[in-house]
Amino acid sequence: MKGFGWLYWPLEAHFFEIPESLIAMTSYTFSVNISYHNYLNHYSGAASTVLVFTDNGLRLQLPASRFRPFLSQLGVRGRFRITVNNQNRLDKLERIS
Repeated sequence: MKGFGWLYWPLEAHFFEIPESLIAMTSYTFSVNISYHNYLNHYSGAASTVLVFTDNGLRLQLPASRFRPFLSQLGVRGRFRITVNNQNRLDKLERIS
C-alpha cells in the first residue's frame, strides 16, 4: 500500500482587479426634460436630487450634480442610461439620444 504525499503550498494574498465585463451591472433607461431655470435650483441648494422614472416604472433618485455635464441653455433634455453596480451604486450616466 502506497502512502499519500501531501504537498504544502503557502497561501499568499493575491489582489487583482476583476474585469468590468465579469461584474454583473444593471442599467436603466429614462427620459429627462428639466428646464435651465429649474436646474439652477440645484445651484441654490433648493434641489440636490433629481427624481426619474425608468422605462419599466422604477423610481430612481439621482444626484443632480451628475447631470451637470449634460446642461445646456435649454436645460437637461434627452434619453439617458444609468448603470449601477452590484451594490446599486451609480457607476455611469450617459446620454443615449
